[in-house]
Amino acid sequence: MKYARTLNGRLYEVTTIEDPLPSWAPDVVTWLEKIYPNTHAQFFAVPDDNVSGATDNGDGTYTNPTLPTPPVLPALPAILSSTAFQDVTETALGGGSTGRTRFGEIIRAMSSSADDEVLAVSKRYDKSLTFERAKVSALLTLLVSKGIVQASERSAVLAAWPT
Repeated sequence: MKYARTLNGRLYEVTTIEDPLPSWAPDVVTWLEKIYPNTHAQFFAVPDDNVSGATDNGDGTYTNPTLPTPPVLPALPAILSSTAFQDVTETALGGGSTGRTRFGEIIRAMSSSADDEVLAVSKRYDKSLTFERAKVSALLTLLVSKGIVQASERSAVLAAWPT
């Protein structure tokens, strides 16, 4: 059993009263007097499917409020730890021993490069704890332009990036 009162044309304080009533309440009026001592006389029975905020249609029926559909939020870009980045890269480069070997070749070529730009990104790579796709894309693009990574390897790593 549901009871409510109205406020500004809407159901307010919609209350479910369990059946059977507790032993201290011989009837609904007594229950309401105990729970809502100052406003109990304003309560009346309403259909069980009504909720607080339902609009009084004026004919004994009520229209429950429609909740807006929550917006679909864009997915957050995946940020990988350094070990997760290495795992993704090794897998994209052939997996297993092949991927590990190629990953090691790329890291060695970066750290021993005479090119200042490659050396700068190598130092940044060494200190990074996390990797974002956009920054990895820029890193790999630079390494492709310097002949350290092939364009197909860059594409494979970016395609393997989790979403």
